[in-house]
Amino acid sequence: MIGKLRTIFGRRETLRAGLLLVLLLAGAVLETAGIGLIFPLISMLNDPGIIARQPFLAWLYEHLKMTSPRQFLFVISGALIAFYVFKNAFLALVTRFQLGFICENHVRVSSQLLTTYLRAPYVVHLQRNTADIVRNLFADINGLFVGVVGPAFVLSSELLVLSTILALLIVVLPLITLIPVAVIGLVVLAQVPTPVEAAGVALVVLAMALRREG
Repeated sequence: MIGKLRTIFGRRETLRAGLLLVLLLAGAVLETAGIGLIFPLISMLNDPGIIARQPFLAWLYEHLKMTSPRQFLFVISGALIAFYVFKNAFLALVTRFQLGFICENHVRVSSQLLTTYLRAPYVVHLQRNTADIVRNLFADINGLFVGVVGPAFVLSSELLVLSTILALLIVVLPLITLIPVAVIGLVVLAQVPTPVEAAGVALVVLAMALRREG
């Protein structure tokens, strides 16, 4: 399969695919940042005194020349909303680039294959079944891009988001994060009968860890 993909995708398409992966990674980082930034805002809304106790927030408060914690919270909330707008716009552009990459290459490969069939000698068409040609032009090419290339990019995107969120959780809450991850790993190695049971065990352990942390 990899050899076929290398044959289909030339140097230009390979570079575009690499650029798409970089954009997906940037989107995953923005997704993780969006999750990580919401919790400090909630903490400040619940306890505005955090602004004075946290060195960075106190420095930012003074640097922006705020006159009250209420004004500071309005500014931070507006900045967070602007960040979410930028993040969603960026993810929309990445999705457009991804779909454009898949559709353009779908059309390109189909056109090249059709041109090859049309330029083939007449004897070749006498020896080939027309149904096979139609299947190659439509079913096989469609299956390649819709069933392989497209899901591969979606899977890569989800794995990148999962990895960045997991890295954030390990940095912020190492104990609470590592315990469920370790349990899930042990469960997979032990071959628990169903994934639902594995998820249930991980949730129970996570709840116990949260109680201890509280």
